[in-house]
Amino acid sequence: MYVVYRPTAKKTQPVATEKFVELNCDMTLPGLSSFLAYNLVLVSLCSVFAFKTRKLPDNFNESRFISMCVSTTLVIWLAFIPTYFTAGREYVRVLLLSVSLILNHTVALVFLFLPKVFAAVYLPEESVTVTRFNTALTSRALTSTNRIAPMNSDPSTSLEGF
Repeated sequence: MYVVYRPTAKKTQPVATEKFVELNCDMTLPGLSSFLAYNLVLVSLCSVFAFKTRKLPDNFNESRFISMCVSTTLVIWLAFIPTYFTAGREYVRVLLLSVSLILNHTVALVFLFLPKVFAAVYLPEESVTVTRFNTALTSRALTSTNRIAPMNSDPSTSLEGF
């Protein structure tokens, strides 16, 4: 749709008696609505799949954080769209877009990044045994922890050859 309905630059003078002219991007309604509808469909599908996977076993324990992130993103954008279209001046639209993008990305950082930082820094060390198989049909057990630390110099736990 973007190829058919290309945006153009437009100068507007909101109040005829003021010496104030705005230069803005004039997108047609089909071009803008197709762009917003595509993103809304993607976010809606992500929220449905995140909601469905929230009660899966422990290997999928991040799905509730993803679900909260996507749901909050959906709420932010559903509040943004009507306020954007009802804004009178162009600088108010730019401000609304900036605030909604900052909120959206802050929510993503809080729900997706901070739990990982918390787990890496504050959770106690847990030894996890991982068995890997190479092409010679032999197995080696690797132990790792959830801490960020340099690898051992022990050649038996080396990951070379995998």
